[in-house]
Amino acid sequence: MIQGCLDRFCTASGQKVSVSKSRVYFSPNTHDSEVEKICGLLGMESMDDLGEYLGVPNIHGRTSKAQYQYVLERIDKRLAGWKT
Repeated sequence: MIQGCLDRFCTASGQKVSVSKSRVYFSPNTHDSEVEKICGLLGMESMDDLGEYLGVPNIHGRTSKAQYQYVLERIDKRLAGWKT
């Protein structure tokens, strides 16, 4: 079913899924056997977290101020450079 959705997306958009660059994120409640089966069918690897998008973490669930502290530090450094 997942592969069918990806195929329909590719047909509708004219784009292609880069399997070598793609990863699958599973709920922690998903059994290991299901993860292996789905990854094998799709030809993709699984990932433990959602990673980042445009330098900001894609956090699933509750966030804390500490998780974004490095973003604030990067902004402060950039502003300090502009001020000089």
